[in-house]
Amino acid sequence: MRRPAASEERYRKSIEQAPIVDPSGRLETLLALARYTGRRINAMLQLRAADLLLSDAGVRRALAAAGLDPALAKHMPHATIRWRPEADKQGYEDIAPLRAAARAALERYLRAHPKLGDAWLFPACTRADRPMRKMDASYYLRRADQAAELPHLERGGFHAYRRLFVVERKHLPDVDGARAGGWRDLATMKRSYQQPDPATTLRAIENEPDNSTVDQRSTASRN
Repeated sequence: MRRPAASEERYRKSIEQAPIVDPSGRLETLLALARYTGRRINAMLQLRAADLLLSDAGVRRALAAAGLDPALAKHMPHATIRWRPEADKQGYEDIAPLRAAARAALERYLRAHPKLGDAWLFPACTRADRPMRKMDASYYLRRADQAAELPHLERGGFHAYRRLFVVERKHLPDVDGARAGGWRDLATMKRSYQQPDPATTLRAIENEPDNSTVDQRSTASRN
């Protein structure tokens, strides 16, 4: 079963078109979150304004309320997002750090569309009291891809950026990659999302053995 990953080039071309196909800024911000958080589109669409913890004090309060050590805030220098349990497949709440680029995208969006409290971060097209639907977000993404003259990715969409997120982090411990992108099951992450990529495959092929290690193994086998 083919599960394609997006690329940085695809992201750049699509996000250039995002303000044209969706002047509200929702698609542009959703694309940035998909690229830099690796989260599911459904989880992003369920975000409310109060889930953005953009101050150190807010992060510390949220950590304490979740039964976590507020001192963990020092590892979240660009603030955090509270990912709601009702939007998680297994019902987990998660308070995860943001990358600087993701925070910058959120701040641009909020300057144009200020929101507070329980207001949906990405409201529906015609109903501000409801979140944007996945089919609408996917429709705008397809339009942006088409405007950028990008080839269609079968089984792509926002999930292609979730795959890109974890492929780019193969050099990190699996538990940290899973924690960053919201995976609870390492096997699922590696089987369905993390993939070989041409650059890493070439490094694996061209990797020269450490001669001292080879000599040690030869000696051990003879003994």
